[in-house]
Amino acid sequence: MLQCRSYARKVFRAGQPLAPKEQVDQLVTLRYERLEALSDLQVTAVFPAAAVSGLPDPVRREQASHLLDWVATERVTMHLVPEGTVMLAPTSPLMVYSMRENEIVVASDHALGTVIHADAHNRAEVFSSAALGAALPPTLSIDLLESLT
Repeated sequence: MLQCRSYARKVFRAGQPLAPKEQVDQLVTLRYERLEALSDLQVTAVFPAAAVSGLPDPVRREQASHLLDWVATERVTMHLVPEGTVMLAPTSPLMVYSMRENEIVVASDHALGTVIHADAHNRAEVFSSAALGAALPPTLSIDLLESLT
């Protein structure tokens, strides 16, 4: 949801190496445009700084700029987990959504697709709290992203 086009393309190419170019193009477009289409959505993102800093230079600069653009909209709050911090769980991207009716939806991304976890709310809450506890505050996360552009 927060990936620039070139980053999303790398992710889908790695996860679906046999997919035809047209299918990858469609997946990239869907992922890239998802947040824009969900105009009421507020996002608090927590992920390792290495997920950006470890990218090839052109992709790193594009991704860092893309994230900073979203932060500037005030719809996205960014918390980067500093390099050198070990987080053993979760082992894949985990999303926790608070819906309008106070319903919680937990999903995780995997190479073969997204999985909805109907009974993982408590674990997801613990994972989210641990990740936030290990992460930099938003102002330092923004400084770090700016250094990567």
